[in-house]
Amino acid sequence: MTLNLAITSTESLVFEPARQTLRLWPAVGGAQIELSLSIRRTTERKDAPPYQISAAMLVGKNPSGDRQLLTPLVAGHLVSPAQVATEFRLTGYISVEQLRVVEELRSGADSIWVILQFSVTCVDSDPATLAGGTGELTFALSAGDALCRYRHKASYADGLFMPILVVLCLFGSAAIRVRSA
Repeated sequence: MTLNLAITSTESLVFEPARQTLRLWPAVGGAQIELSLSIRRTTERKDAPPYQISAAMLVGKNPSGDRQLLTPLVAGHLVSPAQVATEFRLTGYISVEQLRVVEELRSGADSIWVILQFSVTCVDSDPATLAGGTGELTFALSAGDALCRYRHKASYADGLFMPILVVLCLFGSAAIRVRSA
């Protein structure tokens, strides 16, 4: 559940899922996804450049096969990692239909696998050169961390059913209160 990404021959970055990895925020026609990760440098540098980080988020029933692209994710700003792990966030958008497909994919399983295909770039050295790398971080989201559930509520305006996103909390008692609400 860690990715050690070599940026140069002497420097690499280490990525890990944060403690509370996934958050979904309701949006028109779907949800904004926010993925929290920790990052650290393997070496200390006083003149360390900031990095542009993006990732493609794939999901599947197992980590090695049956992967499906879910959404591209980007960091909202440049990331300046240190030797001590710091947290940063990647954000993207997931449509209602994509959320349904993920729930169908996860149905009956204890977890769903998330594969992040990272792309990291920076401008480094003097004279300036482009440095970076790519790599994959794979981890499982358990049923308690499921991407989302739907509740259908009648819309009085047009008589149609409209999906309402209910984000499941990571803590048991909070999840029970959300489900009963």
